[in-house]
Amino acid sequence: MGCKGLEPMGDWVKGEGQECRPCRVAVGVGRYRKMLTEAGQANLADMVSAALEQEEDTLLKVAATMDEVKAMAPPEVKAVLESLDCEMQGQEECGLCQNEPTG
Repeated sequence: MGCKGLEPMGDWVKGEGQECRPCRVAVGVGRYRKMLTEAGQANLADMVSAALEQEEDTLLKVAATMDEVKAMAPPEVKAVLESLDCEMQGQEECGLCQNEPTG
């Protein structure tokens, strides 16, 4: 993988200094679900969707579920999900969230 310093999403979302992280995770969830569905991994897409329905600590739960899904995904799907994480974590500005669907 070509992304330096990639953190598990569950750890990254708790990090300091970037108030855009919740928005980036919201955008990422939509991308995860789309990728998983297109890859025939509907059960993993459903896990991500279910995490969105949590009433407490939703952001933390979703980020942790993104990590769980990556661990369970086939290698080729995992590689794409990691590249999505890399994109989310690598953005220095909040522009990623502008004009992006979140679901």
